[in-house]
Amino acid sequence: MLSRIKGWLIAAGAALAIVASAFLYGRSSGQSATAIRRAEDRIKASNEARKIEDETSKLGGGDLDDALGRWMRDKR
Repeated sequence: MLSRIKGWLIAAGAALAIVASAFLYGRSSGQSATAIRRAEDRIKASNEARKIEDETSKLGGGDLDDALGRWMRDKR
């Protein structure tokens, strides 16, 4: 009877180890995917900021005020 209990405990321990390893693998994989998405979002934001800076650097005084006016809260 004791050997039968030991067998069940070993099987349960092995199953628990498999489930735990699958959980940890999925968790680390999800963190990697999130980090990649965040990096891609930062690159997109940086490119958009550079594009806006390039556009505004080409404008003259009055045109610059008009273009940047849409970003102002006080609506000059």
